[in-house]
Amino acid sequence: MRADVSVHGFPRAAEASIPAHTARQCRLVIPRAPRGRSGFTLLEVLFALALMAITMVAVWGALHTGARLVRGADTTIQRSDRVRAVQQFLREYLGGAQPQPYLSGPDKSARMFDGAPRQLTWVGPMPAQLGDGGLFVQTLRLLPDEDARGYTLQLSYAPLTSDTKPPAPATPELLLDDVADGEFEYLVVTRSGESARWRDNWRSTAGLPLAIRIAIKPGWKERIAFPEMLIPVRAGNGQGYGGEPDQPEIFQ
Repeated sequence: MRADVSVHGFPRAAEASIPAHTARQCRLVIPRAPRGRSGFTLLEVLFALALMAITMVAVWGALHTGARLVRGADTTIQRSDRVRAVQQFLREYLGGAQPQPYLSGPDKSARMFDGAPRQLTWVGPMPAQLGDGGLFVQTLRLLPDEDARGYTLQLSYAPLTSDTKPPAPATPELLLDDVADGEFEYLVVTRSGESARWRDNWRSTAGLPLAIRIAIKPGWKERIAFPEMLIPVRAGNGQGYGGEPDQPEIFQ
């Protein structure tokens, strides 16, 4: 600023003649910069909290759905593997039934095979993880479950000792649970020259059926079917009889 000009913008020589109130009015007005906003309003905080809550709910729902899908996939895979293993076992070891007599009870006659609509018994080898070698008397059953709403497919087996005394107490093994229904049928030749036909029981004490049909209706939630099995008995001759149609089912 020039030395002969005062802070009020007037020459110093003339400043003395200007009234004081006029000089104050003529002072330079320097505008102040607006102050910056510090913080958020309450509405903005509430909106941010609501948005965060919605995001957390969406993330939790996605994680929960993903975990449920993983569990469902694991259950389905386990059920599929179980059905496949059971069918493979029956196809190999039931199809390999041996024409070996066994005694089913103290007052029973020795027989090679016994079949009913929901139970069958045969003699044959067992897988290495279940048996110690040799022949076993094996029984496949459809048993009512605890709440009587369905069945379980169970295998019991005991080592074959001889055909003159019953085998030791059998060891049960659960094959399938949550079975809605099922039945067993046997391919037999009733008379010489007649064609073989399916019957719902086998009562002959000698010989084995030509084949065995196993139909299982699944009751489990997983969409895994149990395909109907037609198992040829490799040592079977079909020379048996199925009994009369009205003959009651007998469990031995």
